[in-house]
Amino acid sequence: MEELDPATGASRWHHTYEKDWTVGRVLSVDPLVVTAHHKDKKTWSVTAFAADGRVRSQSTPGFGVSGRCNGFGNSTGHQECYAAAADADTLYIGAGKPGKTLAVEDTHQVVAVDLDTGREKWRTAEQPKGRTMWPLAVQEGRVVVYVSPGSGQAASVISLAAADGSAQPVLQSPAVARGAEGVFYAHGIRLAWADGRVFLVNGRVYSPEPRKTTRGDPLLRQVAPYNSRSTRRATCRPPPRTPTRTRTRTGSRPRRRPRRHP
Repeated sequence: MEELDPATGASRWHHTYEKDWTVGRVLSVDPLVVTAHHKDKKTWSVTAFAADGRVRSQSTPGFGVSGRCNGFGNSTGHQECYAAAADADTLYIGAGKPGKTLAVEDTHQVVAVDLDTGREKWRTAEQPKGRTMWPLAVQEGRVVVYVSPGSGQAASVISLAAADGSAQPVLQSPAVARGAEGVFYAHGIRLAWADGRVFLVNGRVYSPEPRKTTRGDPLLRQVAPYNSRSTRRATCRPPPRTPTRTRTRTGSRPRRRPRRHP
């Protein structure tokens, strides 16, 4: 890690991780909080830096996070974590039980980590299976968290007290929105919180309708794309004519007409 002076490009400070550790994600810029992982040891860490580059704390968490938050198995940008927020003293991150790999799919609770000690301050109760919690921002001493749909309920936004994690409702999607919200692909989603509204952008969406069968119904039969070679040949060339058989005047032997090519 290195900080550069934007005016001169000169290095202000730098930090080198130990051998075989890979920088994963920048969870926060101010204060600077960075994750790293060790593939062989199957462990990851959270490092908090002071303004002058000194290490405030470095810890190995006892919980799991998404690969988009520790960088394991995910090669996209260094600021792609969608489930973390920080204030001056604490990191708030969506977490789950550690799995066989460093990437956890279900982050069904929020954990608060003290940036001065690296220790956990508190963690919320676990959400029902299928519902995940993603911290979005810290506003007025409370953590804004998006809770994905699941368990027959639509998505919601809640706020957690920074001191102890006690929750209060902020927004609740109507029940009719559950289907539309449920088709978002969880690990490709982008979220933002601004002016009391939550924005969701996604690069992949599941179809809200089950795939229709085409067997036995010509109206639903799927056709290959027109630009495929097989379709282009079948579309642009008519089928060959069936050769006809004729007899000579003497009626001795049939003679085959030459095939005409289109």
